Amino acid sequence: QHLLYFHRSSKSYHLPFHKSLTENLKAALNDVSKVPGFYSTGKIGTYCYRSVNNGNGSSILSNHSYGVAIDINYDLNPFSKGVRAPQTGNTSDPVRWRSFDHPVVKAMARHGFGWGGRYGDYMHFSFFNGG
Repeated sequence: QHLLYFHRSSKSYHLPFHKSLTENLKAALNDVSKVPGFYSTGKIGTYCYRSVNNGNGSSILSNHSYGVAIDINYDLNPFSKGVRAPQTGNTSDPVRWRSFDHPVVKAMARHGFGWGGRYGDYMHFSFFNGG
């Protein structure tokens, strides 16, 4: 683990993240911060040791447990079980996103983070080198 210190608006965040990926996360958040109005609200979460269902009835460790995932604006982009993101949609809302075309999703992908919207976890990004 390594702490990334990130500042947005009047808030400072100490984000625990995998030490070999902090530069990726820093660059991604820097790009995301350029989306107009994006950082006016919302919460950010990173490391959290927990299990998740792997879809086969058993549990595995979450990517958050390894320090390679981030939830952005998790208070505004909740997990929606069984709901998948459309391929197109409104990209004008800087805080909430439901589209692969959204500037936040694209910015994170440029730095190797795959989007959880593929399976209804809109807040979630994991480092997969763009996968």
